[in-house]
Amino acid sequence: MKRQLLLIIALLPVALASAQVPMRDIFAAMPDSVLPLVTKNDRLDCIDFIENHMEAKVRNRMGAFVQLDTLTADYLRFRTSKRAWLEMRSLTWQPNDSTSQQLVALVQTVEGGFGASAVRHSNLRFINPDWTPAAGATVAMPPLADYFTGVLTDSALVEPASHARLSLAHFTVVELRLSASAPTLTCLLQTGDLSREEREAATQLVQPVVLHWQKTGWR
Repeated sequence: MKRQLLLIIALLPVALASAQVPMRDIFAAMPDSVLPLVTKNDRLDCIDFIENHMEAKVRNRMGAFVQLDTLTADYLRFRTSKRAWLEMRSLTWQPNDSTSQQLVALVQTVEGGFGASAVRHSNLRFINPDWTPAAGATVAMPPLADYFTGVLTDSALVEPASHARLSLAHFTVVELRLSASAPTLTCLLQTGDLSREEREAATQLVQPVVLHWQKTGWR
């Protein structure tokens, strides 16, 4: 009996280290500075609504609607306006063969422009479940060449395609999307600032780049 008790005590830190803080609790504990117009009560109401299979929509401090679109144990998507949203995903991080720990990827995206000229810009950062910065956690964005994996089927678009490459090399904007079902990061090169002919060529050439989480980072 004593030996069993000692074994349980020895394993307790490992069990605690592997415990994952659910996304609902991380979202509830979000500092007001992250979303200044959304109060903690707003967030708690959204959690309560979505867990009771109701539309998780409330008004922020300015009277505009915000909505919790998706909430799982390790993923969240929260719309902060018609043209801005936030995604969060829990990851298992094990840098330098150390003990694995929970890491949270947070992506905030804003859309500008309209129609074919719309451009979405994302910002990614890593935090710990207690909202402190995750030191050492970084991600390398794919080089521009990685997006040009499609096939140009219209020979009339060869010149616009060349111009598109040059334009995107000088001004590269990428939308980032986290997945609700897998620890992936999808990178979408934005072409809304290109001319109509360049966008048409880019539509054939430019493909999303999907990065897969592998404990030390996305690859």
